[in-house]
Amino acid sequence: MALTCCKKYIDESDYESAGPEGGTPSRSGADAIAAFRSFAEQMVSVLALESFPKFVQSKACLPLVQQLLGNSGDQMHAASELLWPEYKVPEDCAGWVNSFASVASSLPACIVLSDMSMPGNPMFFVNDEFCRVTEYAKHEAQGRNCRFLQGPKTEPQSVAVIQDTLRRGVDCHVKILNYRKSGETFENLLTMRPVHDSNGVYRFCIGVQFEVTRDMHLKSRLAKLDKLIKLLPAKLDVESKAVGAVHKREEAQDEASTALETKLQSALGGATVGPTQQLIQQDTSYATNHHAEMLADIQAGRKVTDKPAVEPSEFGAMVSSLEQNLKAQKF
Repeated sequence: MALTCCKKYIDESDYESAGPEGGTPSRSGADAIAAFRSFAEQMVSVLALESFPKFVQSKACLPLVQQLLGNSGDQMHAASELLWPEYKVPEDCAGWVNSFASVASSLPACIVLSDMSMPGNPMFFVNDEFCRVTEYAKHEAQGRNCRFLQGPKTEPQSVAVIQDTLRRGVDCHVKILNYRKSGETFENLLTMRPVHDSNGVYRFCIGVQFEVTRDMHLKSRLAKLDKLIKLLPAKLDVESKAVGAVHKREEAQDEASTALETKLQSALGGATVGPTQQLIQQDTSYATNHHAEMLADIQAGRKVTDKPAVEPSEFGAMVSSLEQNLKAQKF
């Protein structure tokens, strides 16, 4: 809107035709608009990566979002369109889920939400930036575990770190090679923030994907990522009784004592702060070909609900392979 006003009231011909005697600025109206656009983008970035995350955690967030959404069915339906259509939002945290999704939907950072109480821990929310970076539409990604971003060259050690931190319910910071829908690979500095409720139940996991670009802006982008992660909630207050088993966070001493900036820099360099993972190799297509499977599902028009998270035949092969590898390991 501001740019429209600039174009309306700045006449480029006046700026370009007038000389020094006319007292008008020497640069053109187009330059002024370009400068304003650059400034506006900087301000939006500051709001999105600093002010908005703080707002999500504040007590004022939920009342305001509820006020904006109202109580009418049409308005609540509009908010629910941000989520996976087949996902039933838990009643005891519906306000938090809708508030978070509403704020995160247009942030210039890849953000997803997964439900840790559901088999396969599917993503029920992915924002616009996630779709832009990965090239998958929301309806293609929602309802699935984000492992479909993995492919043949994805590092098994990075996958082991993800699995371990998810099991222990602690923050994960790891660099992993992911695949866009087109098959193009990209380096992803992945952060996962487990969210437990006030009863100690492991409810959600917030995923933040940071595409690593080796350029002059990497340092400043990492600083913004650091600020964003620090503002992500780790606890969700609920008034209901425990809806599942209480899960105790198992954070290692070095994980608790190491600064976030150090963790991110370490992960960027290919090392992860935390327990060393005993890598178990699985020579199965299931472990390496998630990207190809995802494309096949999309081409065939298969939904995530059309088949179980793991086919029975695949499950048997996975168990057999895992048993063999465990027997071969020396712990």
